[in-house]
Amino acid sequence: TVASHLASMANSRMSSEGKTAFIFDEITSETGIEISADIARIMELAVSEQVLVITGGPGTGKTTSINVVLKLYDKLGIRSLIAAPTGRAAKRITEVTGRPAATVHRLLEANVSEDGLHNVFGRDEDNPLDCDAVILDEDALIVHVFTLNQLGEEGHAVGDEHDVLA
Repeated sequence: TVASHLASMANSRMSSEGKTAFIFDEITSETGIEISADIARIMELAVSEQVLVITGGPGTGKTTSINVVLKLYDKLGIRSLIAAPTGRAAKRITEVTGRPAATVHRLLEANVSEDGLHNVFGRDEDNPLDCDAVILDEDALIVHVFTLNQLGEEGHAVGDEHDVLA
């Protein structure tokens, strides 16, 4: 099930202890973003956890967190992609990060099967995404994280409590 797969992923850790400590000052000087304790914790988790969900209402720093994690990934050589559930959300995250984002369906190269009865994906276990991490923004995050992790990718989701499926 989705829940047991996510639980298994959440219990496995990547070895990255201390990878971010030396980068904090560099990111602060480049971006002007002060690295708070919360953002520092997010940075550590972004390189140590298989699944990371960042929640919070408007103005709580989710977008800042995405930008800092993207900078961190760049510095560590972690290739990342950004996806969102809708074209509108993808456009917004592109505007705020300055990086291209796609809809989840476009990222996974979704299409309709020849019989027209179900979706087929151009990206799957046999043709994984060309990245080390995927950042998902907003709506229906848990299902999308599960889908991407089925492809062998590390998924990080950012949204508020209204975005996460119950």
